[in-house]
Amino acid sequence: MNKISLFITTLISSLSCSVSFAQSLTADQAVEHALKNNPGIQAAELFVREAQTLRGTATEMGKFSVMWMSGEYNSVNKDNNISLSQSLPLPTTMAAQARLAKAQYTGAGKSLEVVKNELAYEVRLAFNELLYLHAFKDILTRQDSILNLGAEAMAARHRAGESTLLEKITAETQAMEARNLLRQQEADIRIQESQIKKLLFLEGAFSPAENFKKLAVPSQIDTSAAKNHPFVALMNQQAVIGNQFSRLQKNLLMPDLTVGYFSQSLIGFQNINGQDQFFGKDRKFTGVQLGLSMPLWAGPQLARSRAASLNAQALERKAAETSNTLKNKYLSAIQELEKAKGSVRYYETGANLQSSLIIQQAQRAFRQGELDFNSFLLALKSALQIQTGYLLALKSYNNAVISIQYLNGQN
Repeated sequence: MNKISLFITTLISSLSCSVSFAQSLTADQAVEHALKNNPGIQAAELFVREAQTLRGTATEMGKFSVMWMSGEYNSVNKDNNISLSQSLPLPTTMAAQARLAKAQYTGAGKSLEVVKNELAYEVRLAFNELLYLHAFKDILTRQDSILNLGAEAMAARHRAGESTLLEKITAETQAMEARNLLRQQEADIRIQESQIKKLLFLEGAFSPAENFKKLAVPSQIDTSAAKNHPFVALMNQQAVIGNQFSRLQKNLLMPDLTVGYFSQSLIGFQNINGQDQFFGKDRKFTGVQLGLSMPLWAGPQLARSRAASLNAQALERKAAETSNTLKNKYLSAIQELEKAKGSVRYYETGANLQSSLIIQQAQRAFRQGELDFNSFLLALKSALQIQTGYLLALKSYNNAVISIQYLNGQN
């Protein structure tokens, strides 16, 4: 008896633990979870940090050179020479490097905003689809219940000799078909939940914390908002980066400065004020060096400069194309919203009520024997068609709202 009690306690405990891990999420919470845990977002954030770190390379100079020379380069005596030199780009070149690094850092930040916006859009669409599937499952569940009752009623009538065997078999077949559709719907829900869990990188089970309903229309519906979309901002920044890169390539055509210092021995006699004096290896002669370094053949760098200029022009036109593309998408989303509004209004102002009345009247007439099963089934399918049509219209409406939110740059 103690073992049985222990087993039951353990079973209840394990079930409680499994339930506690299940999360109940709204669409907003799902988006928040995805933005926090999705590796794509984490990678984009690391790219921003990388670009910030690379700004430190804007002051990069050439390598510092140290050269030691020893031998008979002045006389038969072995002299020593130490030379230090540093190559320096012109200040204008270093400034161009700094501007490019800053533009690339800004671009990385805008790329992060694009990734966030795209992910939020995917999550909201997927969550709306899941809510739609749950709402459709509710309809199929009611249909399953009604058809099961209908099959039982037809079986009773057949036993009483009030209906044919064909009517009884038809009723049972329709009930089995309804049960099969319900099972398929449950499978579709599991598949959709799996897709959402991939976007959210969610390990445990979850369930929607809200019902399928009409979403609020964004306060701003204006195609001009597409100009401020994160992707447009990113493409505009890419054009800025292209221009800065082009300027840097032009600056790289300029020569580099070279500054240096040397210290060497000149073992031997030197004439100082008309008198010969001997200098040993401990006496060092010093001096400085200043020079310019430039390529003997500037053709390759000129080609890179021209290519960078063409690339900058191409990026500017790509940014303009992106802005126009998103503006057209915005127009399409507005048109989809208006179309869906009319359809939803049709169902909400009359058709939904009619479908409920059809089911009620058909059930009453069927129970009282005023309606045969085929007519009852036809009425039920008509009502179901109205209800599923409403759900499809509502899904299209919500998808249009989500698209406008996305095009407004909202997460």
